Amino acid sequence: ISVGHWSTHVINGAIYDLPYDLLKDLEPVVQLPSNPQWIVAKKSVPASNLKEFIVWLKANESRVSAGTAGPGSASHVAGVYFQQITGTHFPFVPYRGTGPALNDLIAGQIDLIIDQTSNSMTQVQAGTIKAFAVTAKARLPAAPDIPTVDEAGVPGLYISVWYGLWVPKG
Repeated sequence: ISVGHWSTHVINGAIYDLPYDLLKDLEPVVQLPSNPQWIVAKKSVPASNLKEFIVWLKANESRVSAGTAGPGSASHVAGVYFQQITGTHFPFVPYRGTGPALNDLIAGQIDLIIDQTSNSMTQVQAGTIKAFAVTAKARLPAAPDIPTVDEAGVPGLYISVWYGLWVPKG
């Protein structure tokens, strides 16, 4: 039995030469809860909404940096997708997990993270970082004031980290 998420059961197969075939050797049994992401920035970013944030990113691309939980992580892949959809360009700073990246975001050492909502909810609610939009079709009940990407002007930027249970085929 294998419990994993899209990084372990999709990205790893694209990046590494695994001793098994994710599609041929494993059978998905059930999708477990998924966790949407949101676009969060350090508190001092002057933008007050996602459209303004994108304008700010484009105007400051030589000085902006985005934290990730490491190469190929959900935050990294989501950041690349965000860049493609919005036409923005900024370097990624890989961390050894979201915790250290979030600490540097709070401290103002990096400018943004596209992060799982469960990781940074407390910081958004405390006002130590800004959330511009949730990457889902519906607002979060725990953060009803944060608009969806559709409402914020970047329709279709849906990103969610899902979890699942797999068993060997055969």
